[in-house]
Amino acid sequence: VIKVAWLRLALLGVVALIVLIGGARLTALQRVRVQGIRTLTSAHVIQLADTGLRHQWFGHNVLLVDTGALEVYLEQSDLSIKQAVVHRQLPHGILITIQERQPTLNWKTGGSVYLLDANATVIGPTGGVYAKLPTVTDSSNLPVKVGDRVAPTQFVAFCVSLAALLPGTGYTIGQMTVPTSTSEISVATTTGLTLKFDTT
Repeated sequence: VIKVAWLRLALLGVVALIVLIGGARLTALQRVRVQGIRTLTSAHVIQLADTGLRHQWFGHNVLLVDTGALEVYLEQSDLSIKQAVVHRQLPHGILITIQERQPTLNWKTGGSVYLLDANATVIGPTGGVYAKLPTVTDSSNLPVKVGDRVAPTQFVAFCVSLAALLPGTGYTIGQMTVPTSTSEISVATTTGLTLKFDTT
């Protein structure tokens, strides 16, 4: 009786294994789609996702992919990704919906330059194409970290508009500096003239 029970158990295990292997093939991950991007590229997001999936035991299977872990991985891998949402698309795909931050301004303090979004929130250290965005220097050199909000939203909008419009008046911006508070900004021009603005 015991031998028969073990035989049945072994047979069930083999059947389960066959079903599992067959099911894995039927739901093997073959396609990753990306939507919601504006400045990022699909290829970049797919490459990040591919790396994140390789870190998972079952990242090659649509049913077994840890979507939550992949979302966290994407958000931590590229600071311009504000939110990533991953949905399964059976039988062979996943859909990644991206909500991007809006890199708008650079903030220089303590010898480091950080990237701000439109809400003046620190995204992370600046670099690449973002290094060409307007840069504001904090004369107080206050330390900041990712996630900090360093100024009002209207301050960022003012600085961006100033950087876009001032060259049209004949002045070229050399440096923008916050003297004491973000209600003011000083602009040193390349001609040696310093302009002071009330950002409110």
